[in-house]
Amino acid sequence: MIGKKFRVSSTTVQNWIDKSLKGEINLELGDEEGRWKVINNLHNQRLLFELSRKAEKFDRMKEKRVEYTVDNKLYEILSPKQVKLLARSLQDDLEIPLKYVYIGEEGVKRWYTFHEASTKSTYSTYLEGHDFFLEVHLDYILGKFNDRERGIPKINLIDLGCGTADYTITCAKKMDKLGLLNSVIALDISQVMLDRLSNRFKQKDLKHIPFYSKQCDMDEGLPFDFLFDLSSSEDGRIPALYLNFGGQITNNEVYEQVNMLYNIATVMNKEDRLLVVNSYHEKEMEITYPSAEMDEFFDLHRWILDLLGIKQEDYTIHFDYSEQEFKRTAGLKLVKDITLNFDKINTLVKLKAGQELIVWKHRRENHQTVNQNAAATGMRVDLSSTDTDDSLICYMLKKR
Repeated sequence: MIGKKFRVSSTTVQNWIDKSLKGEINLELGDEEGRWKVINNLHNQRLLFELSRKAEKFDRMKEKRVEYTVDNKLYEILSPKQVKLLARSLQDDLEIPLKYVYIGEEGVKRWYTFHEASTKSTYSTYLEGHDFFLEVHLDYILGKFNDRERGIPKINLIDLGCGTADYTITCAKKMDKLGLLNSVIALDISQVMLDRLSNRFKQKDLKHIPFYSKQCDMDEGLPFDFLFDLSSSEDGRIPALYLNFGGQITNNEVYEQVNMLYNIATVMNKEDRLLVVNSYHEKEMEITYPSAEMDEFFDLHRWILDLLGIKQEDYTIHFDYSEQEFKRTAGLKLVKDITLNFDKINTLVKLKAGQELIVWKHRRENHQTVNQNAAATGMRVDLSSTDTDDSLICYMLKKR
């Protein structure tokens, strides 16, 4: 009778009785044939009305919050440590790190689709800026390796976070023609991406170039022994030009940037250089999101969202620009409360309606900030955008 009158289940009524017996709520109970019942009086009527209102509100909240269990495929493409870092990033920073998007066959397939769409885009994209940079300034950069006695030696070209490695291949071909290329070494978080790149170096115009690759996550450190072995020769140590195109370093927050620069500095010698290039005009940053506005950009991310269980009806797409931080972000604004159940690592990530999940960010650090971060890792700026073109984020770092 009570359940029907106050529109609650018999289980809810029994819970109220149990709590009254424990002294947690103050319903007056009576013993009827060995079973506890709620006495029908004015005190209980008032209390039951309040309890039923709270139960109704709780049910509405449960309807609004949805829980998704993460797809088992996520555990196949990410290591246990990466899954934990992804869950922590979602909970603490509200971010799906871009590096996790193109791990695995499906991720690489979508990345290439996005990359091809970028090359055909009518936008003035970062791709054009990088091509221009290599065409105009590579000779100047190689001149930084000039030795008074030996001239410019042969150099190992090391791509940090190679991705499709288009710029590295362009750079390698030019260095090879100049007789300055010793080998190409590619590092990336995605083994599938490295396998694709290895196949490209087996093609006719590249197969004569020594090519090596190693899977690694730059946030966790670089493979010191692997790089050390490739830098040793009978004539002494082979200098290296480390490349970072596309902003894995510059797009990080300051503390992440210092950590990544430190990991790189650990494997560098004084003869080596680290070249960081990311190109965007300031006006372009204020008014548009070139690559992020394309449909292929969010198709790239949707497969990770599908693995997490997040559906398209759970969010709207948003773009933000911070003039003070000179940072742009693209992401998802949640329209409902969501709980993500990472069952294999016993972790629940609770997200709230109105929160914005970042899936892409671009930041442009000024020279002073990068110089400070480099100095904290034992490096200094050997070349900056002011030496080349102010529309480019360009830094060449060397050990002190």
